[in-house]
Amino acid sequence: SALFIRSYERGERVHLAMLSRGFDGNVPSLENHTPTQRNWLLAMALPGLALLTFVITSVLR
Repeated sequence: SALFIRSYERGERVHLAMLSRGFDGNVPSLENHTPTQRNWLLAMALPGLALLTFVITSVLR
């Protein structure tokens, strides 16, 4: 019975933690999301900056 009580209490703690983080029982899906031009620009900004940094440091050597 001690194992059952511990399991039940842990389940309650997990449930309360999920509720405090905004879980409402639905898993969000990106199925209907189409990326915009802004999304693509932001996604390419970091690799672009990394490439620019690499080129600049290669030239300055």
